[in-house]
Amino acid sequence: ANLSGANLSGANLANANLGGANLSGANLVGVNLSGAQGLGKAILDRANLTGVKLTSMNLAGVNLTDANLTGANLTNAKLQGARLKGAVLTNANLSGAHMEPAAGDARTDLSFAHLQGAVLTVAHMQRIYLNQADLTNANLQGAVITMANIAYGQWSGANLRGANLTGSGGIGSGIDKATTDKTTTCTNGMPGPCTY
Repeated sequence: ANLSGANLSGANLANANLGGANLSGANLVGVNLSGAQGLGKAILDRANLTGVKLTSMNLAGVNLTDANLTGANLTNAKLQGARLKGAVLTNANLSGAHMEPAAGDARTDLSFAHLQGAVLTVAHMQRIYLNQADLTNANLQGAVITMANIAYGQWSGANLRGANLTGSGGIGSGIDKATTDKTTTCTNGMPGPCTY
């Protein structure tokens, strides 16, 4: 179905099959997506999903490029291979979200994403792209961010206590502006606090 640019705010799409739906640029604020199927195959680039609840949903491979997910709840969502480049995730909750790629799958792309104040506690972020992402004041406590590309990121005030950053890197990562302690595993595999 081609619903690009449609105003679906407040619509009830519970248990709908959205596989292959084109929701590019659609207004989905307040939409009920509980039990919706096929979201990973939907086109949601530039969609407005402000405050939408996507808890435990399978969004693997979804295209959310430049989408607005401000305040969205993505707790325990499956985001393997998702394209979130340039997405706005300010104050979104991604606690326990799975972004690590399965064997042969594409890497999750959060390059240039706006994650200010986002909650990413215990998130699985292995081998993802975070280059030039803004994680100012984000909570990544206990997150696994191993082998990730974090070049030129904004990390000021980010909480990385208990996080594992082994093998992550990139020029000008800015990770030195984040809060780390002895429970943090630094990019070099050594315990924190991390100093660069």
